[in-house]
Amino acid sequence: MKKTILLLGPLLLLILSPLLSYAEVTVSATLSPISFPVDRPGKLAITISGTKKASLDMPRIDGVDFVYRGQYSQDSNINGEVTLSLTATYSIHPTKAGKYTLPPITITTGSKTLATEPIEFEVTSTGSSSPQSQDGALSDQGGQAGADKPYMAIENLQNSHYVGEVIPIRVRAFFPQGMRISQISYPRLIGEGCVIPQLKEDPIQRQETVKGVPYTTLTWETELTPVKEGEHPLHLEMDAVQIIQQRRTSTSMFGSQSPFGNDLFDDFFGTARKQQLHVTSTPQLLKAMPLPDEGRPADFTGTVGTFEIETAVSPQQAEVGEPLSMTIIIRGVGNIDGVEPPSFPASPDWKVYTPVPLDEDTTEATKRGEKRFEQAIVAKSDKVIELPALRFSYFNPNTKQYETAQSAPLPLTITGAKQSPPTPVSATEEPVEKQLDTPAADPVNGLAPLHFRLGEPVERIRPLFMQKIYLAGVILLIVLIAAAALLHRSRTSAPTPEESAKKRITALRLSMTKLEELATESPLSFLAGLRQLIRDQLGELWNCPPEAITRNDIQRKLENRSPELLSIFNITEDAAYGGTLPDKATMGKYLQTVRNELEKLI
Repeated sequence: MKKTILLLGPLLLLILSPLLSYAEVTVSATLSPISFPVDRPGKLAITISGTKKASLDMPRIDGVDFVYRGQYSQDSNINGEVTLSLTATYSIHPTKAGKYTLPPITITTGSKTLATEPIEFEVTSTGSSSPQSQDGALSDQGGQAGADKPYMAIENLQNSHYVGEVIPIRVRAFFPQGMRISQISYPRLIGEGCVIPQLKEDPIQRQETVKGVPYTTLTWETELTPVKEGEHPLHLEMDAVQIIQQRRTSTSMFGSQSPFGNDLFDDFFGTARKQQLHVTSTPQLLKAMPLPDEGRPADFTGTVGTFEIETAVSPQQAEVGEPLSMTIIIRGVGNIDGVEPPSFPASPDWKVYTPVPLDEDTTEATKRGEKRFEQAIVAKSDKVIELPALRFSYFNPNTKQYETAQSAPLPLTITGAKQSPPTPVSATEEPVEKQLDTPAADPVNGLAPLHFRLGEPVERIRPLFMQKIYLAGVILLIVLIAAAALLHRSRTSAPTPEESAKKRITALRLSMTKLEELATESPLSFLAGLRQLIRDQLGELWNCPPEAITRNDIQRKLENRSPELLSIFNITEDAAYGGTLPDKATMGKYLQTVRNELEKLI
């Protein structure tokens, strides 16, 4: 097989090389700003161009902490040159002022190892207070610490809502202004039966006074959705690091205090320590009510919110049997992600095909509050004069009733299919037989006359692919390729199923080792990596793309074979929507269980 590829490889490269070319792999790092105060983190962006897969080795600097903030990928095609890039972002949190040098950052992609240029930066003393600091970290506001501790709150959430209802809520965190806080995690929803999107945007930061105590507040605008009927206790959690300034006893001749009354020397020789904070909100009880059965329309598909529907058709003039393209647009506020297209009214005058979602950015469409579908339809009669109205039913939690939106009918012009009329024969025209017997006229002005007599007849016309020379060449090429494949097969045999399974188990254990390292750094990243590992292994086992595997697929195929693996996959799925994050011991149990179950399946 390898020799076959060697034979066909140059031909494929010759065909495809003019179409695509890939940029060389490069790496760069940028730090913004180059000079920043100790109480405000800097932003570090590391960009790897030319690939979407790379491993990164962050250096260590005394007195500086690096906090991973996420990554994003991008690809572009400009004049046939495909550019792939991956950007990882970090926030830099220094513990003291001074001048620093960021050493080269090593990036490994495939067999190539690259490094960034070193970056020099300066950290100044505490800067002036600002309503909002970078990366969501809180700066020292200069106020005295209040008696209250940090806490969180969920606002705009009532005691009862319907299952599937999208509830706009406000998540808030309150920190007394005298506290110096850094390395804040995103809030997590603790509780079953409800989900919120994973918070990724930086919060709005303000200064507020609550019951006479000044606070620095962080605010996220998000949504909560009950997914299961019943009463669900829930609360919020987040982690942060408090930087506590410690003072050493002065060795001045004036004793333990400065003669100037401000302990200047104690502040100068002071040190700082870090303390982990676990901030929570007061538990709340949410009652998720089922959707009522009374008045439920037959075409209701589970959509909750308020919506409207609009249609468009192109072209508006067509013949019978000619396909038309209908666009269905559904707009509104609610669980727009779960919206299904309405059914086309049954009619003998129409032939309809299955609607498909339009190929667009789902995230952007969701932000706009709309979903679009395209459906092919064919008019079977010239009696059709309009595109019928479409109905879309939903449950309105505000009115607590089912409602139906309807599109406006659109005028159409459908004509009968055109037929070519038979060519009439004039009475004065001579029969074809007689015309064929007409002798050829003499050339006129050097132009050859039309020939009315047929040439020599042949039995049949042989196309190129049926000619002997062409067939002989094709047979010869097939024989050469088959001979090369047989020769390669005689020298090397395909790996046995046992050998293939052994290779997959080795790769699985290597991935497990990488996940063990993630478990000590970030539980959220660990769960995301564990979820992707399960999908990758099941994708190879089921011979399908990993991204096409859903929770329902795993439940259907593994519910009886491996319920433990199904349970852990559900936990990793829920974590992406703000579920509970496990501790280190629990993550170790997850790793061992996933390893054992996957090795059984392999």
